Amino acid sequence: GKRTFYVVFSNRGRHRWIKAGSQADAKRLKKEIESMAENQRLEKLGITTRNKRIDDFFREYLEYIGLRTAPNTVKRYRAAINAFVAFLSMFHSSVRNLSQLKQEHIESFQRERLKSVELKTAADGDKNGNHKNKRLPLPQTVNFEVGVLRSAFIWAQDHNWLTVVPTRKVKRLKPAAKRTIRVLSEDECSLLLNAGRELGRKDERFK
Repeated sequence: GKRTFYVVFSNRGRHRWIKAGSQADAKRLKKEIESMAENQRLEKLGITTRNKRIDDFFREYLEYIGLRTAPNTVKRYRAAINAFVAFLSMFHSSVRNLSQLKQEHIESFQRERLKSVELKTAADGDKNGNHKNKRLPLPQTVNFEVGVLRSAFIWAQDHNWLTVVPTRKVKRLKPAAKRTIRVLSEDECSLLLNAGRELGRKDERFK
């Protein structure tokens, strides 16, 4: 009898069979689906995600990380996530669910993180010291922060909260040139120590 052809697509271990009809119909359908943007293709295939608020997601992710990494690592991850949450609050306040995040949001985060003093202040929060007077983050720091977000979003995809990882095609920033460090000579060290001793007679702090 007449044969019926299907188009089969796979996504992270899940398979979808779409009835096409003839072999020619199957080829046309396959080409049509492959030409779609990834989010449209997943919608066409009926692969949906569970909705998840961004703040709830990051809280759960940090709990997950906290059980598997050292405290200092958790602290760095939390700082990176706080910077991104502050960025969304300042520049994209309407983005509240994971499914709303796009590649352009991550690239916008990279730009603003490098130039926005207001974002740095909001990201630092209640950190001790005069952090408001410190320089803006280096590209290397922003690359680390985007790397943290990438790990978090892959975890979200594994839990069916995201169909597309928004950091997937984001390019790393070019690292800033390393600053030259000048080491004091032996004579300069002696001058520094002698000055400290002299000043220390008047003020104990210089000792």
